[in-house]
Amino acid sequence: MCSSDLKTSAVKGGAPVARRRDAGRARGATVTDAVLDRTLEELATAGLGQISVDRIARAAEVNKTSVYRRWPTREALIAAALGRVLGDLTLAQADTGTLRGDLLHLGASVAALLERPAGRALARAVFAEVEAPSIAALARQQLEASANGPAVVMVARAMA
Repeated sequence: MCSSDLKTSAVKGGAPVARRRDAGRARGATVTDAVLDRTLEELATAGLGQISVDRIARAAEVNKTSVYRRWPTREALIAAALGRVLGDLTLAQADTGTLRGDLLHLGASVAALLERPAGRALARAVFAEVEAPSIAALARQQLEASANGPAVVMVARAMA
């Protein structure tokens, strides 16, 4: 810690006690959560091509260096945010008795996902092939993996 990061706040036993300049700021998991949440919001509203680390840091109330310390590139930040969404992604399955009913239920589940900022962010990333092929491929791969489970189960039930 350099001396510019310290301020004297009190005298203890005749010697000044140093207080961190960043005392009271969010740290660790709180910063990570705030930045990833703001990244998803930014992706949902601005799209992949217009995403700004400056705006994300400002909205998360952290320094830009805090963002780059955790994610060295914009793509790494976006991938981490999408990974969080995809890790939590579960599409509702129902056994309605017919393949048509099951597919309608799955479609309603997808529509509900797309109404949320995280779902819109995911959709924008999937269709961002021109802007960021690696991010689009990651999002598409994860989404396909999440969707294949329910689809396979539905078709197997229909064939039985």
